[in-house]
Amino acid sequence: MRIMNFRGFKVFSLCMVLVLIGVCGSLVWPRIQYERGLTQLRLKEYGPAVIHLETAEKGLSGIVGRWFALADMFRVQSNLGNARYHLGINEWQEKGVTPRALAFFKQGKLNLARAFDIESEDYINAYWLARTEESLEIVYPVLHPHQKNPYDALSYFQRALGLRPSGISVRYVYARYLYRKGMRGKIPPIVQEMIAVYPLAYKDLKEEAFFNAALIPYVEQGLQTALKNKILARDALKSLSRVYWDQKVYGQAIQLYNDLLSGEVNQNTDADYIYMGSLLVAAGQKSEGFGSFEKVLGSKTITDEKINTIYEFFEKAGQLDEFLEFSFHARDKGLSSVGLDLCVAKSLIKADRLPFARAKLIQINAKKEDPRAYFLLAEIAEQEKDWEDMKDMVQIAQVFAPESARVQYLLSKAFEGMGQFAKAKASATKAVRLDPFNRQYKHQERKFGKIR
Repeated sequence: MRIMNFRGFKVFSLCMVLVLIGVCGSLVWPRIQYERGLTQLRLKEYGPAVIHLETAEKGLSGIVGRWFALADMFRVQSNLGNARYHLGINEWQEKGVTPRALAFFKQGKLNLARAFDIESEDYINAYWLARTEESLEIVYPVLHPHQKNPYDALSYFQRALGLRPSGISVRYVYARYLYRKGMRGKIPPIVQEMIAVYPLAYKDLKEEAFFNAALIPYVEQGLQTALKNKILARDALKSLSRVYWDQKVYGQAIQLYNDLLSGEVNQNTDADYIYMGSLLVAAGQKSEGFGSFEKVLGSKTITDEKINTIYEFFEKAGQLDEFLEFSFHARDKGLSSVGLDLCVAKSLIKADRLPFARAKLIQINAKKEDPRAYFLLAEIAEQEKDWEDMKDMVQIAQVFAPESARVQYLLSKAFEGMGQFAKAKASATKAVRLDPFNRQYKHQERKFGKIR
């Protein structure tokens, strides 16, 4: 009897091992397809992502998937919904509101809802479900104007907010949703919460359509909360200073930033001194502002990008004469550089002082040829409509940057000015091939239609 029992146990164990091997084997292919789909999703190749994820979904749709791979099914459904949402967005942006866009959003919602049924506490899935519902809420009445809209994203956003109380992304989207729906009274506490947990959000928030002066007290309160709770304290001080700067309350803005700079000095960066210099100049304290900028030019970490940031402040503020004055101060203190000289040339071009700009650029190239100087010389030639000179300057720059999309774009402009439209189109096409997402280059290529 013991021998029979032992043999039965062995047979049972063997069967269980075979079942487990079968289960594991049946999960391999869906997981491979899932990983391929996820890769395509990260690459923003949403069509191929859907194909791979649908294959994974089919592989998990049987008993094995329901009993042994619910986590796998959740991931597949959630990412499949995400991919279809983006397909709908792309269709909407390229062709407007179409039945196909609506179908993508409907399918995406089904996938995300299935994922939610498996795991209702996942914030990312809830977030995309809310965004998909919002898209359906907007698109549906355009295609079915005489029918009641069955979609309402409000509860979906509120659910996502509950899953991530400190989430920033969902609050951005939710505030936009409230603005679009006319529920503006609900926006102030959302803004305050965002600022309290992420003080740097002020920079982006103030560019939003829903942002207005009435929200400033809520921003200030959020920043004070962040300072009290020691959440990104330096960033909170920076943002609070920026709030006062934007309101032209320069004294408080300067005092706050002085407090920051005099605190933990070893944490001060070139960006901090650029900000302080910009603030002081905006407040009319030029000499103090120049001193702050000069700290940046004299630092060991100075780069042309940082010099450009300083120049861009003066340009946006319409203070090109002040920038030239600053450049003279820097030169007198031995802080001049090619990067600064190039910005001087740009300021002279902007001020329509082309002969002086050309002289500065020729001076730069006399010391050491620089493709950036040739690009600016080409820009001067374009303004003067000297197309031959423009072409020559760009071709010299091309020696230094043979694979530059900008070279091809400027060549196209020069050939266009010379009336050589076939060459202009060929260069524009090369520019688009080198930088396919540049709208300016695409517009230049489209000018020439079917010219060969």
